[in-house]
Amino acid sequence: MAFQKAVREKVPAKIAISGPSGAGKTWGALQEAAGLVGPNGRIAFIDTENRSGLLYAGRPGFPEFFYDEVKPPYEPRKFVA
Repeated sequence: MAFQKAVREKVPAKIAISGPSGAGKTWGALQEAAGLVGPNGRIAFIDTENRSGLLYAGRPGFPEFFYDEVKPPYEPRKFVA
């Protein structure tokens, strides 16, 4: 085993958000995204929950975001597109 001094690297965030209905997952995801991208970043919101993301559009205290909806069946190719 050979230890080395730790150096911060730029690695992508791996984030999972889970909870029961009404727990605040959508709200938390938007707040987390705003923190990650900073004041000049852009947020893209892919909605799979009957347009629930639009409930937060334009509300005071929430970041501006771009929106699209994906409907079932949920297939990887739809998210990539």
